This record gives sequence, structure tokens and C-alpha cells, in this order.
Amino acid sequence: MPTLDLYHGANAEKMLYNVMNGALTADSQGKIFFAERDWASCLKHGTDMSTKESYVVKVTVDVPDSVRIERTPVHGNADALILHLEPGGKVSARFHEMYVRSGRVGSFLTTVIPGSAIQAHLMNAKGR
Repeated sequence: MPTLDLYHGANAEKMLYNVMNGALTADSQGKIFFAERDWASCLKHGTDMSTKESYVVKVTVDVPDSVRIERTPVHGNADALILHLEPGGKVSARFHEMYVRSGRVGSFLTTVIPGSAIQAHLMNAKGR
């Protein structure tokens, strides 16, 4: 079972769900997308319109032997790593830190949130 340090981006609601469950969930096609080297590669989907922030986490995942790993560049993510599992399947994740980008083009601000404060930041951003 390989252990990988990766970056993963999502909107606030999905990121909060991931953090609260200590896992990342595959999409309807059974894929979870990551960046291997550059957290900014995970910003390709843009800003969460409800919070006006973008979220990327640095995680360690233990990849079960049954999960296929694909390293294929995708549009907006040149260092993409894709895990293939069952749709809705999960892989355990340890959340080390979260990069929060806010602002507008030309004046972005990036804040690094330590792992122990990720859940609180996301809950505050969502107004919970």
C-alpha cells in the first residue's frame, strides 16, 4: 500500500465533508484528482462563490493496493495524479495544511491554515 503526499482542491462544503470524515471521496466516475508537486495546480476550478475563497489541502493518503494510480496531465493540472476506485469510494486522508486563496486577479492573498484549524476555518467560512 503506497503512502503519498498530495494536494487536493474542492469547494468549502465538500472540503469540510472530507475533513470531518478523514477521507476523500471519489466522484461519480470513481476518480479522485490530485496534484503531486504544486498546490496551485488544484485551483483550476476557481473560487467557491459562496465564500469567495479557493481551497487546496496538503494530504497524506494511504492508497489501497486495489486502487489504480494514473499520472496523466489534465487541462489546468500538469502534475495530475488520479486515483481510480468505485464511484463514491473513499480513501483515508491525513490533512496537514490548507491553502486558502482570496482576493482578485492581481491582488490574491494566500493564507496557510494548519491542519488542526482547517475544520474551524471552513465552518466559519460557511457561516456555521
